[in-house]
Amino acid sequence: MKFWYSNLRASTALSLIAAFGCIQNASAQQIANAQQISSAQDIISPAKNTANFQTYTPDYFSQYAPRTALDMVVQIPGFTISGGGNTKRGLGQGGANVLINGKRISGKTSARDRLSRINASSVVRFEILDGARLDIPGLSGQVANVVYKATTITGNWQWRPSLRKHLEPNLFGGEINVSGSSGELQWSLALKNRAFRFGNRGREFRTSPDGALIETRDEVSRFSNEAPKVATSISWTPRADHIFNLNAEMSKANFDITEFSGHTAFDVRGDNNLTSFENGQDNFRAEIGADYSLPFGPKKLDGTLKIIGIARYLDSPSRANFITLNGTDKIDETRFSTDNETTETILRSEYSWADKMARSWQISLEGAYNRLDANGGLQVLDIPSGQLIDIPLSGSTAIVSEKRGEATLAHTRKITSNIDIQTSVGFEYSQISQTGAQSLKRSFFRPKGFVQASYNIAEDFAVRPRIARDVGQLNFNDFISSVSLRDELSNTGNANLVPEQIWAGEVEFEKKYPKGNIIKIRVYADFISDLVDRIPVGTNGDAVGNINSARRYGVDINATLKSEVFGFDGVQLDTTLDLRNSSVDDPLTGQTRRLNNDKITLWEIGLRHDIKGTNWAFGSTLSDISRSSVFRLDTISSPGGGDIQTKPKLSAFIEHKNISGLKIKTEITNIFNGKDVNDRLLFTNRRDLGQIDISETSRRNFGQTLRLNVSGTF
Repeated sequence: MKFWYSNLRASTALSLIAAFGCIQNASAQQIANAQQISSAQDIISPAKNTANFQTYTPDYFSQYAPRTALDMVVQIPGFTISGGGNTKRGLGQGGANVLINGKRISGKTSARDRLSRINASSVVRFEILDGARLDIPGLSGQVANVVYKATTITGNWQWRPSLRKHLEPNLFGGEINVSGSSGELQWSLALKNRAFRFGNRGREFRTSPDGALIETRDEVSRFSNEAPKVATSISWTPRADHIFNLNAEMSKANFDITEFSGHTAFDVRGDNNLTSFENGQDNFRAEIGADYSLPFGPKKLDGTLKIIGIARYLDSPSRANFITLNGTDKIDETRFSTDNETTETILRSEYSWADKMARSWQISLEGAYNRLDANGGLQVLDIPSGQLIDIPLSGSTAIVSEKRGEATLAHTRKITSNIDIQTSVGFEYSQISQTGAQSLKRSFFRPKGFVQASYNIAEDFAVRPRIARDVGQLNFNDFISSVSLRDELSNTGNANLVPEQIWAGEVEFEKKYPKGNIIKIRVYADFISDLVDRIPVGTNGDAVGNINSARRYGVDINATLKSEVFGFDGVQLDTTLDLRNSSVDDPLTGQTRRLNNDKITLWEIGLRHDIKGTNWAFGSTLSDISRSSVFRLDTISSPGGGDIQTKPKLSAFIEHKNISGLKIKTEITNIFNGKDVNDRLLFTNRRDLGQIDISETSRRNFGQTLRLNVSGTF
């Protein structure tokens, strides 16, 4: 308790000192902003083609005392931000299910980042739309359109320190956002640091198949990250129906891992050594994306041409070092380093128009060029000389590139007053090249498209079916050979890797009830060809490769229950339940199993109570997830990433919304004291040829985390 009290007192004092210095005239600013919103509501008209949409005005969110548009959208019943981001293949159609003043977000900027730059005081309203009814091909399900008007310079900030036992305090996480407008120009600027401190500790037990103890390992791991980022966005309307958008960002991330393991032998197969693992990665990212739309073509078509361009750069040098000590004597050392540079350039054009029946059409062309320049090196310690010597690692140095072109035609039409349908047909041509030890060039032609509909059976009940043919995105690092020193695993590069293709089908049911209560059920099935998974290469190679076919299907259920329907005020319950199954024929044994690291179940219950007539709120979240095992050439392991724990995750918070204009939230996580699960089976040979040799069982304790979130506006 002394640890928590002293650190909490220090963090609270720091937060109040910083916050009081930033906020001077919060009340006056809020009054001025309210007047701006009142006038802006008359200026900005509702989105087009959005019959039966639902509107949320700033009054709805007042109980939450939001600072940003992101604070507001996360409180909309039944809505979850999805789509977009850096993992998507190219730009394509659709993107994130968030629009800014009726337009999709330019480039690959995160929707959450973009919303956090908009002050809550500038928001006029949120419109919850149906993706199949919009003139933006590819959007499906619920879409949130944030309508905002910035008439003065406004800003918001957050400070997010956290404390965890056995770790250094994380004091530098937070962000500052400033936005404003001048004439026909709207702009925003953000400075963020996504810093974190993680770690765990525990004992690993290594046993033989008959249960005999071979060795124990007392292990301590620490993970730290500093990731400062600066980002800006500009929207300019030089003349009527001409719109220019620009998004740019630059970041520098320093990620470090350290792990110490003390061994105690109970069998001749064990040892009494000490191992040390260190890994560091320094990422420099830069991205710029812009688009310009203008009237184009015959006047009777009322057509619009939009040109979109994006350029991205990533430099990610890394180094890993694994040392084995017997007492004070170094008996082994291995180093693996990489210096990888990744670039992506995309140019896309979209021409949209409406025919004489007011049905919308869009034809789009997209070209992209992706490139990875990888350089890897492996070194081991030569004991007699005490020098590190280079070890050849075939495939660790290479250049991988892809040239891709795409053409699509999309069409949206209203079938009846309550049925809308949207279709898209197109194709993709790509050429993948690799130089180095596995020099190879291949070309592919793949069809793609979708059909989706929205059927409003009643004003409060909608059904949304969708069938799509998708092409997945490749990770070029899978083409390059590497080693994982921490887990003693090798990864063989695979120059024959191709993108997976998916026939995806789903039906979403949405039922709305009075007072903001809602339930959504999504049933889906994916039929995958060329699944990207782990496969054997040659006799002893273990690589990411393609498996002919696989299936994945499940149901997602989300519900929001607000207490007003029962006569209470201020209580909201959000629940999620995801159930999934999958199947693939194991490339080694031929037996049917789940996809590697695939979700099996996920459930979450979140409760929030805003106490009526006060500035206080409290709540908690309880959740759990299960995933399938990870199958490699000669190992079967539990899922990684810290997802799997011995107990459900319980967190609780208390929040005060106005302490001299500040909102202060304190949260504690992992109240049940769950532990990270790290299990592995090691085989004597390939899994299809050998037997289980060693079982590793580990339960690592990481304790509770105390988090503070102090936010304000200016």
